[in-house]
Amino acid sequence: MSSSISHKNKKVASFLVDKDKKESNWGRHSPKKNGRECFNYWGYRGPENPTASGYSCFDSPQHAVNVVGGRIADLVADKIDTPKEMVMWKCGSISCARSDRGAAKWIWDVGYYYQKVYSSSKKDSKDKEITMLR
Repeated sequence: MSSSISHKNKKVASFLVDKDKKESNWGRHSPKKNGRECFNYWGYRGPENPTASGYSCFDSPQHAVNVVGGRIADLVADKIDTPKEMVMWKCGSISCARSDRGAAKWIWDVGYYYQKVYSSSKKDSKDKEITMLR
């Protein structure tokens, strides 16, 4: 799965990693369908082969990264690109963060990993640019 994620835009890849940690604890808790792994580590609910609880069940890790990464890319393109704004993933709207303690915790947890992953990827990118200029 990491190979598929590494081909995504840095913000999208960061959110894929951060949400994976928050929503499934690195894939330890994820939906299954008929005993089969759904590769849904983000709590994504979409039209793709839904489970009884409404979570999408993907055919492969690559399929999951493409669909979920695509949805995150759409949100980022719409300027929903911070953990505080991305809380809509948890509860359906950005405004829920004002009244939902769970939303505040979600923002903090995703923000914690986002800061580490996204800052690291920006640093790596700058290091690569400097190397290329030499």
